[in-house]
Amino acid sequence: MFKIHLKEGTCDWKQFGEISPKLGMIVYYVMGRLVDFGIQEATITSLIRPKDKDCGIHACMRAADIRIDFPMDIAKKIEQEVNLLYPYDINRPLYKTIIMHSSDDYNDNGIHLHIQVHKFGIKGNK
Repeated sequence: MFKIHLKEGTCDWKQFGEISPKLGMIVYYVMGRLVDFGIQEATITSLIRPKDKDCGIHACMRAADIRIDFPMDIAKKIEQEVNLLYPYDINRPLYKTIIMHSSDDYNDNGIHLHIQVHKFGIKGNK
């Protein structure tokens, strides 16, 4: 059985009811792909951030971070696959739905998959 961990102090289960449905769909897809690759657990390190600490996409409830504590080649495959299947913004093709990067935000010193959605990505503006 796959287990999702939430980084204490940065996200909680109530936030899943508040995030963008598109974001929820992509997070669910990523978790499913991790299972396909034999990964048994993953940690979500950030969902919604307070607007006084982040005026960006996390504060708008359209981003999630998943810590990469699984093989890097799997993370790269998922990043490429999701960016191909689910464009971030059909009007700005250079923007990506998943960006793999390192961050010191919220004391999470590590590489993670930053997942973000836009209202004009994933089949229009629904």
